[in-house]
Amino acid sequence: MNFSFIDQLELLTSSETEEEKKQAEYYILESHCCLRGWRGIELSVLNQKVGYLYNLSELDLSAALICNGKIDIHCFAVTPPLRSAVLKLARMGIVRKCDYGTELTPQQRLHCVDMPYRSTAKWAITGRCNMKCKHCFLSAPDAKFGEMSLEDCFKLIDEMAQVGISRIGLTGGEPLLRPDFFQIVDRLIEKNISIVGIASNGLLVNERLIGQLEDRGLKPKIFMSYDGTEGWHDWLRGIDGAEKMLMQKFELLAKHDFYTGSAMTIHKLNKGVIRDSINRLASVGCKQVIVNRMTNFGEWEKYGQDFNITPKELYQAFFEYIPQFYEDGCPVRLVLNRFFQTMAPGAKDYILLPVKQHRKCSDCVCEPTHNVVYITADGYATPCLYVASQEAPCVQLPNIKDGLGAAMSHPNYLNMADVTVDEYFDHNPDCRICKYASLCMGGCRAHALETNPNDYLSRDMENCMFYHEEFHTRTLELIRSICPEAKCINYDPNKVVGK
Repeated sequence: MNFSFIDQLELLTSSETEEEKKQAEYYILESHCCLRGWRGIELSVLNQKVGYLYNLSELDLSAALICNGKIDIHCFAVTPPLRSAVLKLARMGIVRKCDYGTELTPQQRLHCVDMPYRSTAKWAITGRCNMKCKHCFLSAPDAKFGEMSLEDCFKLIDEMAQVGISRIGLTGGEPLLRPDFFQIVDRLIEKNISIVGIASNGLLVNERLIGQLEDRGLKPKIFMSYDGTEGWHDWLRGIDGAEKMLMQKFELLAKHDFYTGSAMTIHKLNKGVIRDSINRLASVGCKQVIVNRMTNFGEWEKYGQDFNITPKELYQAFFEYIPQFYEDGCPVRLVLNRFFQTMAPGAKDYILLPVKQHRKCSDCVCEPTHNVVYITADGYATPCLYVASQEAPCVQLPNIKDGLGAAMSHPNYLNMADVTVDEYFDHNPDCRICKYASLCMGGCRAHALETNPNDYLSRDMENCMFYHEEFHTRTLELIRSICPEAKCINYDPNKVVGK
């Protein structure tokens, strides 16, 4: 796109006669919109409120460029189609009328970076925690990964805004432990980066925290993990009374109309309380529950490998629970990790999570890593928490000390985050001809590292088991038998294409 015409139009506008100035109209981008360019996207308009890139034609993008408060759209050099495009953008809420000389903020001005577009970040703002969880990925009780200084946090937030990140989830460690937590929040607000979620253990959630969030007009989703009734939560968290306290915090957040979610980590000792635990969470206003399998990372290597549950044992527990879930009225938005998901409390339709039936071989193996960057407490850019938590020889992560854009455009990062299905198949030619290839499409890279930490492109053996033991078809049959009206959103066995 030729940007020089902007300077020419500004010059022509500045030399207009007094009569022409009386008829002039100037437009500027709305405050939540900015101009950005990335690798493969020369120019786009980004809505920072919701992290949305407008799908605009080249004419519309040219119109956005002339909405800088200094160009009269009735200038003779502005063509009728270009003028019409400006008015179209105004109707869309992308630009507005303004006085001559109104300035774009530095954040709204065009900034191009040599990296693929990422809309969202998950950021561990501290590696410290005030609990003693036996399964902590990050060994947070020992503050193994520390935390950045406030100055470095501000620098990182500024860089996020520059590269177009507009949505963020804050995690840790325990993010609320930072005494400067709200200074970080205010900097994010200043840079129009929406805080969409906060992951906390709940100890520091109180009326004062809620009031400070509400005073800023914030209602992020609050995620607080819960690991089971019958004392299993207290056991895993290492604090007596942790369950009672947590239930009070869920009730408090529900009273203030916050959306809350929880994650439950399953091992051999608590696999029998999934139903009771989810119903307990639903009773205190929790809307979403993610059920995960315990894995051998961080603190769990010290405490509990004897209690590990295999993927097959977990899937059997899921088979036992799914009929109970429907019997209980689908009380939460349920995510049985790497297995099954519903979309909202009360919703019966579902997704089979490992199935990628509608993906192409040119797509990334993992869609979330193509859109989200996870930033560790010690400043490394990584595709996800699960990759970050593994000390695998083949995982060489870039640090953000040389700039977030540089880290996110580093080959080590991109070779993990943006690996394509075709690249996976080239590395695993037997997978390309597998009858389940069009469903599996490479599986999960973090889970592949569990069994082969020397090869990021190795097979995801859990996915192999899911398909070769027909868990996808068995799940369809199970749900048809208990809830015939429930539809599988992402899998149609009549459309499977063999490879």
